[in-house]
Amino acid sequence: MIKRLITVISPEFRPKDNLAAEAFLLDEIQKGEMILYLWQNDNTAVIGRNQNYYSELKLMNIARDHVSAVRRRSGGGAVYHDLGNLNYTFITDDANYDVRRQSNVIVKALQKRSIPVEVSGRNDLTVNGKKFSGNAYYRHKGFSYHHGTLLISSDLSKMGEYLNPGNEKMHSNGVKSVAARVMNLNEIDPALNVEIMKKLIIEAAQEEYGLTAESREYPDRSETKKHYRLFDSDDWIKGENPPFDTLCESRFAWGGVRVEFKVDHGMVKDCTVWSDSMEPDLIDQIPVLLEGCEFSSEELYEKLMSHADNLIYRDIAALIKEQGY
Repeated sequence: MIKRLITVISPEFRPKDNLAAEAFLLDEIQKGEMILYLWQNDNTAVIGRNQNYYSELKLMNIARDHVSAVRRRSGGGAVYHDLGNLNYTFITDDANYDVRRQSNVIVKALQKRSIPVEVSGRNDLTVNGKKFSGNAYYRHKGFSYHHGTLLISSDLSKMGEYLNPGNEKMHSNGVKSVAARVMNLNEIDPALNVEIMKKLIIEAAQEEYGLTAESREYPDRSETKKHYRLFDSDDWIKGENPPFDTLCESRFAWGGVRVEFKVDHGMVKDCTVWSDSMEPDLIDQIPVLLEGCEFSSEELYEKLMSHADNLIYRDIAALIKEQGY
């Protein structure tokens, strides 16, 4: 049971500071607490933990326009943030973590403005079939967070300028551009803005959990410096990109995947897996399973099928088997 509701509102618009603050709050939270963290990034492209920096982002445009490019700790796909977007994070212990209930806070907040919200797909909130919010998740040592975006008055044209969704993803959604399938909430409610939305979310959270929210100060850089170093690191942002000999890729109901193999004397020397899956911990374990294996579809298939209770592993195993290595 949640006994204490804490709100933290970021005064910063710099993505590395905000991601570091989020990580710090996850480390600091106690059992029975819920932290509602509200934050904004200015002019920022954000990729998920298991995504390829070089293929997900239009790097020439990002450099040209001085856009920040960062990697978050959660899974999911690439997003663009500007000051017309509000980010929210629900942080709590695993015993109280409930994505359905946390999402209901956002639904309740928008219902206060008579906006007809629907929960759609694996991680989206929509109005009239158009997405205005995407969500992602992260777990660490018995605590978890669920964070998402809220497009309120964002410049949607910038998504196509800086993000590079794969052809399979666009085809599976039956659209020709990123902006074609998203919308701003102020298209429904022209008077809605970020400051109003913050107040609505806090009110809805108090109603959902039956608690009066306590305000907490945004952590100082001196408190978050350990986490800031991670998010500021080129190794973290760009990821490891070993040269590969062969690859296979596809898209499934749970997300897209690209598996790259570096092979030496018939053995898998390196394996890199890129994905916008919402289960980054599972994706991270695939190279651990496959490195050192004989490079044959049958061997790799059998290794993954040792975890056949998991749909992601079954699908990737079948994909690799189809390649006939």
